[in-house]
Formats: sequence, C-alpha cells, structure tokens
Amino acid sequence: MVSDKFNNNRNKFRRVYSFGGRPPPNMQTYTDTLTGETRTRDFNQILRDRDYYLISTMQSGSAGTNFAEYAEEDFTPMEGDVLDIFAVTFPLTFSSPPIVTLEIPTGSAMGFVNPYILNITVTGFTFGLSAPPTGTIVYKAIYSSVYPAQVLRAPRFPSTTVNASAGTVSIASLTNVTMSFNPFTPALSPTEFSFTTVDNGNDQSDTYLEETLLVSNAATAELSAEFDGTVDYIALQ
Repeated sequence: MVSDKFNNNRNKFRRVYSFGGRPPPNMQTYTDTLTGETRTRDFNQILRDRDYYLISTMQSGSAGTNFAEYAEEDFTPMEGDVLDIFAVTFPLTFSSPPIVTLEIPTGSAMGFVNPYILNITVTGFTFGLSAPPTGTIVYKAIYSSVYPAQVLRAPRFPSTTVNASAGTVSIASLTNVTMSFNPFTPALSPTEFSFTTVDNGNDQSDTYLEETLLVSNAATAELSAEFDGTVDYIALQ
C-alpha cells in the first residue's frame, strides 16, 4: 500500500533515469591508423565481441623445431655400369652437398659386399662396391645447418617423421674412428645409426668399417685397414 504522504500517486516517487538506463556518452577523439583521419566517437557505443581472444605469441613444444633436407631410398645397382661406378639421383635438390650413408639391408642378397662413396653433389652421388651387385642397397642423405633436426623419411617411409643428427669425420692412417654427434632430447642412444667411408680420391674406400660402441652422443668403429679419408654418419631417433 502506498503512503498517504504521496496521496496514493505512485508517479510522485518513481525514479527516472536519463539515457534510458545507459551511461552518458563517452565521446573521445582518435586518429584512424588506416586513413589518417581524426574522428570522434562515443566509445560506449563500441560493441566488444568477446567470443575469442587473439594471443600475439604462443609457445608450444614444437616451437623452434628445425627441419632438415632429407632423402632415404632403396636403390638397386645394375651390374655392368661403366667402371663399376653406380650413380644415384636424389628426389630433391639439396641446398648444399648432403651427408650420405649406404647400408646393405638385413637379409639382402648383397651379403657382405662393402659399399663406399666416391662423390657427392646437391643432386646425387656416385658409389662403388667391393663385389658385383646382387641386391638392393639403402642410402640416406641429409643436410641441415643445425642438429638434431626433424626429418620425413621419404620416399622410403613417407609417413614417418623422426629426429636426426649427423656428421663427417676425417681419418689419417688410423684403424679406428670416433663419430661424435649432437645428442637428442632426452639423451638416449639412437635407434638407427649408419656410416660410410668416402673416397676423397685416396682409392682406399674399399675398407670395411664395423661399429663397436654406440652411446647418446657418439659411436666408435674399427676399420679393416689403415684409412685416409672421411666417414659420413647419420643417427636417427
């Protein structure tokens, strides 16, 4: 019941708000950064859409990942090639001559034939074998300015991405070699490690190289004879 003080007239104590309940205009002058024009706008009339937020910098586990140029392929050398030199063309052109390794796959008819590299360019390489070819050989080629780096194992395994580290070491009249590389994170031994002698014009690359120890940042190997040249190696994790 309304008090008799207002003679039962509710309009006498009704509260009336200006601007229909909205705050008064907030007029501000600004310069349009696109047109350079000076404008005045009621900032209370600006619609603030908060459906999403734009974050200028996002850090994630993959930030800073380095990707290397890489190729891995099965290759079948044909007996009777000129001077028993076999040529391979890469499926891509590298930015710089890559590190290359050769492997005889387990169970290959090639058996204990020893492969060695003769020359490497950005488009391919040549190699020799210690005996006539009888099966398939696997080559890996990688180039990166920083290791470890991620690689896609194409065209041999086009859907497989792994981390890789690699290097080249020179040997002078030695029968053993230590091949050091930047370790992976976490620092575990590589799941795959391949290495190959490179001729460098010394005509000594038909020298067998056997791995003796593999740890998180290096591998050691023994050679069947004194060797002057270099060894290319690639570690995958």
